[in-house]
Amino acid sequence: MSSKVEERVENIVAKLIENQPNFELVDVEYVKEREWYLRIFIDKEGGIDLEDSDFNKDIIMQASLAIEEANV
Repeated sequence: MSSKVEERVENIVAKLIENQPNFELVDVEYVKEREWYLRIFIDKEGGIDLEDSDFNKDIIMQASLAIEEANV
């Protein structure tokens, strides 16, 4: 189950960041610890810093909406 979720989320997030220069989707993890956690790892050349926080917040919101709409 987790690999299907990871694959679907990866496709959604990859589409969201494809037009953002220097940003890349590094990994998606959907793991059960005590509860299920979805982790999305995004990076860019030179690393992500505070100046990127608005972009990160926007991507998280867009990804959340797209994942919910896709019933992932």
